[in-house]
Amino acid sequence: MTEAKLFWEQTLRDCNDEKHFPFPYDHPERLTSPRSGRGSTISFELDTELVQLITNFANQSKASLYQVFLTTYFAYLFKLAQNESDLCVLSVVANRPRPELHSMVGMFVNMIPCRLQLDPQSSFNELLVTVQNLLINALVHSQFLYQKIVSSIPISVNTEFLYETKEEYGASDNILLDDNIHLTRVDSVNGDNTQVAIFDLIITVRHDPDNKTIKVLFNYSQDLFDKCTIKIMTERFHVLLRQLFEQNIEQQQQPIFSLSLLLPNEIRLQHELNSTHLDYKHSLNCLPEDFAQHADIQPQKVAIILDEQSVTYGELLHSVNQLAFRLSTEFNVQPGDIVCQCIQRSIEMIVGQLAILACGAVYVALSPNDPPSHLAILIQQTGARLTLVQPTTRAKFDSIITTLDVTHDIQTDELPPPVQVKLDNLAYLVFTSGSTGEPKAVSITHRNFVSCILSFEHFDIFNQRDIVIQMAQCSFDVHVKECLGTLMLGATLVLLHPNGNMDVDYLLTTVEQHQVTFFNIVPSLMTILCDHLVEIDSFQKLSSIRSFGFLGEAIIPKTLTIMVDHMNLKNIRLYNLFGPAECTLTSVYHEVTHEDIKRGEIPIGRPFPNMQAFILDEYRQHVIPGQVGELYLGGVQRFPGYFGRNDLTDQVSTKMKIICQF
Repeated sequence: MTEAKLFWEQTLRDCNDEKHFPFPYDHPERLTSPRSGRGSTISFELDTELVQLITNFANQSKASLYQVFLTTYFAYLFKLAQNESDLCVLSVVANRPRPELHSMVGMFVNMIPCRLQLDPQSSFNELLVTVQNLLINALVHSQFLYQKIVSSIPISVNTEFLYETKEEYGASDNILLDDNIHLTRVDSVNGDNTQVAIFDLIITVRHDPDNKTIKVLFNYSQDLFDKCTIKIMTERFHVLLRQLFEQNIEQQQQPIFSLSLLLPNEIRLQHELNSTHLDYKHSLNCLPEDFAQHADIQPQKVAIILDEQSVTYGELLHSVNQLAFRLSTEFNVQPGDIVCQCIQRSIEMIVGQLAILACGAVYVALSPNDPPSHLAILIQQTGARLTLVQPTTRAKFDSIITTLDVTHDIQTDELPPPVQVKLDNLAYLVFTSGSTGEPKAVSITHRNFVSCILSFEHFDIFNQRDIVIQMAQCSFDVHVKECLGTLMLGATLVLLHPNGNMDVDYLLTTVEQHQVTFFNIVPSLMTILCDHLVEIDSFQKLSSIRSFGFLGEAIIPKTLTIMVDHMNLKNIRLYNLFGPAECTLTSVYHEVTHEDIKRGEIPIGRPFPNMQAFILDEYRQHVIPGQVGELYLGGVQRFPGYFGRNDLTDQVSTKMKIICQF
């Protein structure tokens, strides 16, 4: 085995021969098919100032322009491929290692695979040194033909980098040898207008030292790419060059992962999407204060409906004050205390929620369906000093836990003692297990909650005139939105009997009977409802609804198609609502259009007022359109932390320095 062959085997070991480089292909389904050879080329020229800056950098770094541009291309591929650090690029070498070969006529060029296992933490300057060393080692063994390399080592490289100087590609289109012989320039496969593509992508850098110009050409396979995609790719490469050499020299000393391929228009769009500042119509009040104001203004308006029962705002406020008085005087509930509630759907459930908040305490919902052992863990975790119950749930708690049966009559007209509740005080805790399976108590302040509900009102998703049906189990945060958010806005809340949301006929009858106008629903349940309504031919049962809020799951486009076919959607709004509990109910929203339904793809949308949303990669850098990342949310609805778990809060709370620069 020759030394060169051994070198290439070691260099290319574990280089996946079946791996396709993750370019932004327009036709990825053709990746495994033979290429037709059809190609095209798009090019751009660097301005004189940028050429001079790159040349100066190369001179200062004691590097050739070939090395500088190859290093830039590696950095470009790393970012384009979503931080793929194992990169392999073909490059052409003159392959004239001995001086006597320099003037000899003939074709000596060879292609060598330049494999780089990039360290994302390294700077551009450090990466340049790495590439220089890589090339030195590769050139020593460049006489080993590429055909022999690929015949013995199974690799698949679908991108090539070429660097040409004026002397290499010719300064003149016509050369006169003698009176009878003229040489005319013919464009090679990497020419400006070639219709051939040998590889999926070839990047050629042409340098004319005399005229001090540099031209960059992207030759691509038309089997895989459309022209518009390659045009954007050239713009991203141009942006990277300007970022590295036109901006502060410190950029060359920053980690490679911090480089950005975002285009100026994408940065502007990102700023526009996150320019969400909104001054609400009136100053923010805490939730109990808003409810009490509505009760004073509209005491005869129906606040709650449960089957044949109904309660007005005035009656509800009276019941809330009675229970709050008892909590404050008999149980000494103080602002900031944690008070749990384990009550089935009922009017008493709403009274308990509002009374807890009226005392300035923090509301925690416990599901009546959970086993006693689990409920005891949650109470212990929150340090709750009292749990509100009803006769059907009292037996779930042992004598150690202090409970109060809210169904007992309270005969008093006394008002609870006034308390001072601030917007940044906690309003409620909601448990979420996330991906860990361990219950965590998400803390939500009055400011978090009120801001979110006012955003719903601002977009007219639901408002004071609506009749809202309460669907969610109390263990889900949307339950708080449906119950307390509805009453905070002065709307009417329709309750179902326990487990009524699982009885399709009862649910539909309730919606129709009480003329519900706003419906929060999980998409999978909406599918069940639609299938049932198609079967019984009764879509008129939903005719009163003006606004649907889909949440908790991805919307099922087929279900929306059924709704379009059977309902008049001209006066109905469909919203895709998304947000983790840690950012209070809903952080981003999208009003679904007919075009969305036809396309079969429903976006999650844009941020709520005074919220920001960014999609970032593993290094917390902005991804470019089409790339996968994680959603980072910030703003007024962002929670202060997990109750009693600063360690977990620190893990998920990221202080992002979001600076978009060009």
